Amino acid sequence: MKTAVHTWFSDRWASNTSSAYWRTLRMLSMGKFLVAAFITWCAVGFVIDLLLVNYQPLGRGFFWPIYFGTLGAAVFAARMGRIGLVPVLLLITGAGLWLAVRISFHSPASPDLEAMHCRVVFDAIGMLVGTIVGYRLLVDFIRTEGLATVRIQTELALAHGIQATLVPTLSPQVDRFEVYGKSIPSTEMGGDLIDAVERDGTLLAYVADISGHGLAAGQLMGMLKTAVRVSLQFREEPVAVLESADRVLPAVKEANMYATLALLYFDGSSEAEYSLAGHPPILHYRAPTGDIARLAMEQFPLGLMPGGVLFEPARQLLPAGSVSDDFRWDLGSPQRER
Repeated sequence: MKTAVHTWFSDRWASNTSSAYWRTLRMLSMGKFLVAAFITWCAVGFVIDLLLVNYQPLGRGFFWPIYFGTLGAAVFAARMGRIGLVPVLLLITGAGLWLAVRISFHSPASPDLEAMHCRVVFDAIGMLVGTIVGYRLLVDFIRTEGLATVRIQTELALAHGIQATLVPTLSPQVDRFEVYGKSIPSTEMGGDLIDAVERDGTLLAYVADISGHGLAAGQLMGMLKTAVRVSLQFREEPVAVLESADRVLPAVKEANMYATLALLYFDGSSEAEYSLAGHPPILHYRAPTGDIARLAMEQFPLGLMPGGVLFEPARQLLPAGSVSDDFRWDLGSPQRER
């Protein structure tokens, strides 16, 4: 029963409770919004008190404003992320409303016209003040937090566009080779990199993973791809490409960041060259035998040590025949970022 009730409320409140905006909103800003909601709903309470002008006022006229103000603020707070409080709030609200109405309707108001006039004026002033102050606070909230949210969303959309440009889905076919790769970042911008470069009948494919997440990792990922591409323009050997990137990265990154990389190079010969820099093993599947070889190397990640280190290559014999039918290579990534 408890699970069913929770599911029922979750389905109807999920659009707000699961909003990343409310989860990331600062406590001070959330407090400003709740105060604005409280004061605005106080105006509704003054309206209810005015409608009950022929009956004895509860709490000297402050019961209904405080009741509806608290109810409105509590409902908004629940919609921001506390779904479990919603059934309790509704139960308490219903019980309080039923009790207040019974007390109010069984307590006739004083026939004093002057007291009734004062009560009408009191409720009218309360409605006016609650509406103006609540509106003003809501406008201030929108002008500050709303503009900040628009700016953040614009920056994230730009970062997502940069990510899609730097790491597109790969599906090139070069001679005997077919390359497939796709990176799915957990945020708008991540540090996973996949790339394949064909030049003069040769193919270089690599996968890199930047430590960390977010914009910083995405920026370093872009720098790494640029460094690799520039080195290839100067026709450097695959291992020399790694060493060049390893020397460049320390000057353009934070001290605690680094990149792991797995590289494959096909030059048309009967062997494939590979190298790893702190990356998980490359998986080499051989269809004729059905076995999987783990090609591992113990080498430092890129950019970890200032001054650079030397990297060693290794070579793997290619089976005869059609490559696409005889074996597959898995560089160990990309995978969904965690």
